[in-house]
Amino acid sequence: MGKMSDIGQAVKQANASWLTIHARTKVQGYKPPAYWDKIAPFTELGLPIIANGEIWNAAHAHDCISQANTPHLMLGRGAVTRPDLVANIENTDKTLTWVELIPHQIAFLNDTTDNQSGLIGRYKQWLGMLTKGYDEADKLWDVVKKEKGKAQIISHLSQSVPA
Repeated sequence: MGKMSDIGQAVKQANASWLTIHARTKVQGYKPPAYWDKIAPFTELGLPIIANGEIWNAAHAHDCISQANTPHLMLGRGAVTRPDLVANIENTDKTLTWVELIPHQIAFLNDTTDNQSGLIGRYKQWLGMLTKGYDEADKLWDVVKKEKGKAQIISHLSQSVPA
């Protein structure tokens, strides 16, 4: 185990309360796959181990829990792409529809920040990520990506409700 053993011992000596492990190296970055099985040896440290990496749906979450030998997960981009991911993990029948997600998007856009262009940029970034989980987001993205005004974006968003 070598380097992992050294890291584990350093964490234990530091009296950590828990440890979150991203199941890839810095060089591997965000490219799949995640190596959840490499997390499992750290559970021997006797502290909560939180597994992270490539958890995009409930099946990935359950595979990660099994391979990493820990019930604790940290969700990243998967939760941004599918805001209902936690509910899906707990109950795979529970999904957040596009129609149910629209009020949350409008609330985000109605934030009272002084940096409206930054807010719109962040919304577009979120919408771009939502395209991985919602077909409606993909269609809306094509219309909204060049819009600069919040009112126009909200109008397009409101019109994106399927007939």
